[in-house]
Parts: sequence; structure tokens; C-alpha cells
Amino acid sequence: MLLASGQPELTGLALGWLDRLLATAEDQDRTGSVIEIRALRALVLARGSVPAAAVHELAGTLALASAQGHVRVFADEGTPMTALLDQVAAAHRDGQAAVRQVPLGYLARVLRAAGPKAGGPKAGGPKAAPPAAWRSAGAAVPGLVEPLTSREMEVLYLLAAGSPNQLIAESLVVTLDTVKKHVTHVLGKLGAANRTEAVARARELGLIA
Repeated sequence: MLLASGQPELTGLALGWLDRLLATAEDQDRTGSVIEIRALRALVLARGSVPAAAVHELAGTLALASAQGHVRVFADEGTPMTALLDQVAAAHRDGQAAVRQVPLGYLARVLRAAGPKAGGPKAGGPKAAPPAAWRSAGAAVPGLVEPLTSREMEVLYLLAAGSPNQLIAESLVVTLDTVKKHVTHVLGKLGAANRTEAVARARELGLIA
């Protein structure tokens, strides 16, 4: 409720409540609750104009959550969480040490899940914009004849992060040959001759940030 109020002066109060809840959850070894509370802490820090701390907190939370594959706890928090996830993704691309602990494949899945939801806004209302770092797989994109699949979007995101094929295979838990096939499909659909051109083309089309 404090977070939803949108009043920056209540940030300290919200953090105090969350810190007490976090201590209890950790003492009782309730990992799911720890993840949810830390995700909310990240949002409060972001609302309180502490972007670096918010990114660091969310990165640590994602690293913890990746072991159990939690996705909805982040995706269901709406636009503020999507914006913060975008910042984590940008920090990952920049090679910041604080976010390197987050597996790229897992981060890609969370970003995809945080995209526009089925059923979206009501007819006649404004359309929800896709997150800056990730566009929903299968969405119609002007200039792209055939949409990329969900897996191809994950591969594309990892390509944009500069990951070699072996790292992509490890991140997505697939074989190297499978990764090579996906890369070939991505290049073909984007009409690109190589990875660099594919990433540049994807950014032009708004598929990735």
C-alpha cells in the first residue's frame, strides 16, 4: 500500500516494514517469500530515486530466484518492475559486475514474461508499449515477414549481449548444434548476414533495446 501510494517520503517506512518481513522469512527459510519481499524492496528503492541500489537488489533477487525458475513473481508486478528489469538487462550488457550473477537465459525468460499480456487494454484504449529490452515473441513487426519464436527471441537477446554460441547453449540448456540452428533462423528472419547485422536490425525493428 505504501508503494502504491506513490509518495517518496514513505519510502523509508516501506523499507522498514519489508526489512522486518525479510528477516522473519530468512529465519524461517521461506525462500519464496524472501524472493517476493526482495523484489518489492527493489521497487521501493527505485521509487525512492536510488536506481543503482534498486538494480543491485533486483539482480541479487533474480540470481536467487533463477535456481527455482521463478518468473511470475516479477512479471506480475507490472510496468515499474518491467522498467527495472530493463535496467538490469542494460547493466548486464554493459558488463557490470553486480548483475553478472544473473543467468542470461533466465533473465531473457523473465523479460519475455513481463511483456504485453494477452487480453491487454480494452478496445479503443491506448495500446501498451512493449518493454524496451524485450518485445513479445510472435508479435507482428513491420518489416519482419515471419515473427521470431520465443526461443529465437531468447537467442537474439543473448546475441545482443555478446554471448558466444557455447555460452548461449549453457544458458538455455540446449546443445551447441541447436543453438547454431536457432542463430541461422534468427539471421534468416532478420535478413542479416552476421550476428552484428542481426542485432542492429533487431534494434531498428524495436525487437530489443
